[in-house]
Amino acid sequence: MTPMRILLVGDYPDNPRLGSSKVYYKLQEEFLRLGQQCDVMLHPELGDWPRAPKIRWALTPWVAAHAIAQVADRYDVIDIASAEGGALGVRRALTPSARYAIVSRSHGLEHRMYQRLLDDAALGLIRKQWYRRWWHPLARLSQVAMAARLADRLIVLNADDVAFAIRRGWKRADCVDVIGHGVSERFLADTPAPASPRGQGILYCGTW
Repeated sequence: MTPMRILLVGDYPDNPRLGSSKVYYKLQEEFLRLGQQCDVMLHPELGDWPRAPKIRWALTPWVAAHAIAQVADRYDVIDIASAEGGALGVRRALTPSARYAIVSRSHGLEHRMYQRLLDDAALGLIRKQWYRRWWHPLARLSQVAMAARLADRLIVLNADDVAFAIRRGWKRADCVDVIGHGVSERFLADTPAPASPRGQGILYCGTW
């Protein structure tokens, strides 16, 4: 069987020890183990411009589409993070010769996070800044939705995200897959059982 050629894309630092970046390197490792061909394209390949985060929200999908266009004909599947896939979907629609499939991968739907911010602001728990009031929905959330609609498949982390995407009309149920972040077999096999119990569960530390 001919190996599938996969490109994983995300606007994240090129550091396999950091958060979302680690997901891409672990996915690459597993795809290679299964005999597929897989490359990773992260922030350095997408370029440093624009540097201002709020402007980058709006322009990164188009920057990513330009960078991918230089190599797209080498791949069967382009698996791209969230909003970054919106402009790629537009570009493919305008390119009759394009033969690659697009997978939109969500690390947690930003629309649901934004709704929690709105709820907290309504309760007086936080103060919603100006860019959260209008720039974030306009520049980022609109492109997350566009990416999901134009992709061939949407990958999310949980059933609530599936229900949200279907309710918004982004995708049919048969085009959305739940694939949670996992732990490699090697990690489990190489970790000895603790000599005594350690705590009462799992502690998560992060910005969301």
